[in-house]
Amino acid sequence: MRHLISNLLLLVLPVIVQCMDYGGPESNVQRFKDRSDFLDRVINSDSIWLVQFYDPLSADCKKLEKDWEGVASVLKGIVHVAAVDASDGGPEKGIASEYGSLLNFPTIQIYAGDKKRPTAYKGDRDPQSIMQATMSELSKLLQQRGKESGRFGGGGGGSERPPPPREGSLGLDGSKVVQLEESNFKEKVLDNPEIGLIAFVAPWCGHCKTLLPDWAEASEKLGGTGAYLGVVDATVSTSLAATFGVKGYPTIKVFPGGPSKSPSDAVDYEGGRTPQQIVQYALAEVDRTGTPKEIPELTGPEGLEENCSGTNRICILVALPHILETGAEGRNKYKDTIATVAKTFRGTAFNFVWFEGSSQPDLEEKLEMTFGFPAVTALSMDKEVYTVQRGSFSERNIGKFLTGITTGRQPTVKLQKMPEVYDVEPWDGEDGTPIEEPSLEDIMGDEL
Repeated sequence: MRHLISNLLLLVLPVIVQCMDYGGPESNVQRFKDRSDFLDRVINSDSIWLVQFYDPLSADCKKLEKDWEGVASVLKGIVHVAAVDASDGGPEKGIASEYGSLLNFPTIQIYAGDKKRPTAYKGDRDPQSIMQATMSELSKLLQQRGKESGRFGGGGGGSERPPPPREGSLGLDGSKVVQLEESNFKEKVLDNPEIGLIAFVAPWCGHCKTLLPDWAEASEKLGGTGAYLGVVDATVSTSLAATFGVKGYPTIKVFPGGPSKSPSDAVDYEGGRTPQQIVQYALAEVDRTGTPKEIPELTGPEGLEENCSGTNRICILVALPHILETGAEGRNKYKDTIATVAKTFRGTAFNFVWFEGSSQPDLEEKLEMTFGFPAVTALSMDKEVYTVQRGSFSERNIGKFLTGITTGRQPTVKLQKMPEVYDVEPWDGEDGTPIEEPSLEDIMGDEL
């Protein structure tokens, strides 16, 4: 394998390719018709793919064009090399919004082992570095397949194979999918005011095994929207399966918003099975019968971790003026503006949080939120970058700012150090009470 990598690296050096449009008649860079085409050829395939998400107007993307064609030429027949135009209004933006990363262009991802969790390439953008990272992923995949088959690695024996999943495991530990059974179904579903989409599955069911990774991915995107996803192992919770007339797997039931639901309130799910389709269906149900959650207030470090951490999550931090400046009515108007924008961008990588300006001085200083309130900053804790909205505070301007992030046109700044977040008292929803200053008579007393 090392000799193969070395030979390929030597080959890439002399490759000179005339600059051309990706996917042209002489190009080795592949393109996609739509999200379905990307799903079939990349996500659901056994092949390795090296994909660049780019904007044709980006200077960095134009700089990479020749080298990308060179890499595609050398890797032809070994690794598929593709390009996705993710620019605003670009023909393939939908692919990037569902499967790619939209914070910076160009973004390069390697789809090898787990296609739902590709490796984000963060190295130098020269051919040698890109090739080396790709071949490293290829080597890892070959070793993994060899160990799983018992034919390569570990002396050819099976002692190094990963342990089989425990009996009845659905592989959802660590996800936001609520795992349900008879003992917690009433509390978690029937008495839960949020929208619930519940999948009844069997561990041996092939269609269930296909659904569950997408179910887990969609559950991450629904956090804080007023909807959640749940799962029932129908081979264990047989009485629940009987209650809801489950006769095949997977069977998905939808529970509307509001507390004190009964089994008769559940309806059959009629949406698609991709993460994006699941999310869209759930959000439409929130609009129909549910109540979207309020934008959370940042009152301590736990809130930042809960709402802003995670892969491909972009936290929108909004610092509002002091309550004495706006009163409750003014603050609620600001919150309504945030909620309207958040609704527009539901199901995306954006997560919204607000706090009172001047209550988090270290965060405000490190994220350049010291020019006055209200102020808006987007933070990626995963990539340790941020960007500041410089325009006035309005639905239109914030929307343009967020669109600029998704298209890669909004410049970002590297965060030198993660800011410290302090514990503060949450807002009680009331007007502020001014601090009563002592009178001059109280201060001077009889000497006045």
